[in-house]
Amino acid sequence: MLKSFHISNFRLFQKIEVEKLSRVNLVVGKNNAGKSAFIEAVYERQEYEFKYIWQIVSTENMLRELTHN
Repeated sequence: MLKSFHISNFRLFQKIEVEKLSRVNLVVGKNNAGKSAFIEAVYERQEYEFKYIWQIVSTENMLRELTHN
């Protein structure tokens, strides 16, 4: 779970910092304010972190298999 979120140079955001995120967060704003872009940025960050963690786990498993054979 994200507790805070920082982004720079993504779509219309030059720099944005959001602190104190919780399990449920409400994103509100006027039309064309960047709500969807913000949610997309959060999603892409989570997707990147998941892929990075998966690579680490896969590499560790591969090394474990190589050293046990």
